[in-house]
Parts: sequence; structure tokens; C-alpha cells
Amino acid sequence: MKSIFKLFIYKLIFSLPKDIDFIIFSDQHHEYFFEYLDKKKCFVIKKKEIYIPAFLKVLNFRDIFNIRLNYYCKLISLINPKIVLTFDSYNEQYYKFKNKINKNIKFIAFQKTPLFTEFRFFRQDKKFNSCDIIFSFGNLYTDKLKKYINCKNIYNIGSFINNHNYKHINNKKKNLIILRTHSNFISKSEIKLLKNVSKFIREKNLKKFDILFKNKKNDKLVYYLKKYLSLNELDSFNFIWRKGENNFLARNRSYNIANKYKNILFDRSSMGYEMLAKKKKVICLNFSKKIGEDFCLKNNVKFKVINFNTKKIIKKKIIYSFKNYEDFKKKLSFFYLKKRDNNLFLETLPFDPGNSFFKQKLKSILKN
Repeated sequence: MKSIFKLFIYKLIFSLPKDIDFIIFSDQHHEYFFEYLDKKKCFVIKKKEIYIPAFLKVLNFRDIFNIRLNYYCKLISLINPKIVLTFDSYNEQYYKFKNKINKNIKFIAFQKTPLFTEFRFFRQDKKFNSCDIIFSFGNLYTDKLKKYINCKNIYNIGSFINNHNYKHINNKKKNLIILRTHSNFISKSEIKLLKNVSKFIREKNLKKFDILFKNKKNDKLVYYLKKYLSLNELDSFNFIWRKGENNFLARNRSYNIANKYKNILFDRSSMGYEMLAKKKKVICLNFSKKIGEDFCLKNNVKFKVINFNTKKIIKKKIIYSFKNYEDFKKKLSFFYLKKRDNNLFLETLPFDPGNSFFKQKLKSILKN
């Protein structure tokens, strides 16, 4: 019932789109799909828009108690596309549509992130959730996806975003650090990483390392960097902040920036693992007390991360835990000086340049 009273903050639209083949159930990343689909045949479902013809059909006693889900089902049924796609792969509501819509509409999902923690959003198992095709990050996620979603066609393509940006891959003779920062804090592990890298740079008389943040310049993050790093340590790095809108096709998008570097260091950032699939020279530097947890400098809240050793995704020599600086210097020197050393590379994620497999599957669906 609360959804009805929220109508005042929504844009009301009194007619449905016509001649639509593709519905995109994603508020943010729909620009990506336009690179592969006919934009004129696409319709994007946005959370702040209400289509009155569909809404009127759910104003009854049977549908009103789950009005949001039923509204989306009615809207999709009335438009009657060939395919519904989403990047919002951890939105359990999306997987309810197929069971409730009795039409020959194909539902496709693209796994948004390789983080296992995102599966916490699922409340029901595969008896209640269905999908026709899921494009996943790799074999590791198949069991998890099948636990929560009834889907016979799961294809491992890696990162749809990275696959699209493959043309931009090049190797500058520069070093990049990808930090796993959140919006307003930096972890103890990341601070230790920066302090040790700074010491290494000064000892070796190296050029400054670039540090990539996924978010816009943030006063709180700047405060913590200045608080926990000395002026000499800060001077060892060039800080790169995201600019403009969070558009996956933007030139300053973190994925595009990371493509350009030759050597990449990271502290368990999911993007760092995706760079492995691009045959980048990557090393994961772990400075937390335990691989499976991290502590925020701001409020000491625990943040769980994937323990890659126990999951057997990455060889143990890829993830290093350091007891002291000398141990760190030894490992980093090995990484930095061995130009053709493939021991530090392991394909943890599939890589499908240009998303050719997706194009093939899309062509096959449209033919049928």
C-alpha cells in the first residue's frame, strides 16, 4: 500500500512504448546494451517512472499486496518484447518475472560483480527464481547461481564490461595500484600497502606510482590519506579520481584507465582479478591480519572478503601476506624486475574480447 502513496515522487506516463524487441531492466548500465542492440527497439525500465496502463491493472485485491513485482510483470507482458536483459544480477525480483509471465519471452542476466557477498540478497532458492540465460564471471560461480536460480544455460564469459573495452588494452611503462576503497574510508590493509610501496619507490628511486580510485574525489578519503600517510609517502603517488558521471562507457571509467598500465598491484580489488584475465602483470598484496577479513580505520567495522586460497581460484604464490618490509621488498622486487615472468599470472576469469559469444547467442535467440 505504501507504493501507492509514493506516486507523487514518480514520473507518470500514460502510454506504453510500441515496437519494442528488448526491455532493459537496469537503471544505470543500459548504455552498454545499446552497443549490441538496436537502440530504437529498446525500452529501459526506470525505477522513477510509472506507466499508468500497467499500474491500473494491478489495482486489485490479488495484486496489490506485492504491487511492485506485479506491476513490472504487467508492464513487461503488455509491451511483449522478445528479450528482457539486466545487469542487476543480484536483484532477486528479476528472477520472479519468468514464472509469472506466461509468454515466450527470454530473460537474460549478466553477472554484475564477481564478489560472493552479493549473493546475500537472495532470500529464496531456485524453486521460486528462474532465468533463461545467465552470463557469469566463471565456473566458480556456477554452483552458487544454480542454488538460487533455475537456469539451464549459464555461460562463462568473464566481465561483460572488460570484454567490451578490449580494444583499449595497451601497456604503458607505468605502475598502477588499484585500491578497494569504499565511498568514505580506507582500510588498514590499504594504508599498510601504500606505506610499504612508498618505501620501496624511494629505495629503488622509481617514478611515482599511480593510484586509481573508483569513486570521485572525496573529502573524507583525502582526510584519511593525509592523516595516516606522511608527506613523503603521499609524494610517492599520483592520485587518480573518477570524474563526471558513473558511465561504463566514459573515457575516465576505472576499467578503461586500468587497461593502459603494464604492472598492476592491488589489495583484493575485484577489478584487479579481472585484469588477470586480460594478461596484465598483476600481483595481489594482502596486508590485513587475516585474508578473510578487513577493518575500517573509521569505525572498525568488519568487512568480509573472499578467501581465494581456500576457494582454490588462485595459486598461493599470487596472494602474499607479509610479516615485515624486507619480506615485502623481496616479493615486490621479484615482481617488478622479472619482465617475462608468467608465474605471477593466472587466468582466474574468462575473457571474451568484444563479447563475441554474447553476439552469437543473441543472433540465435532472435532467429528462433
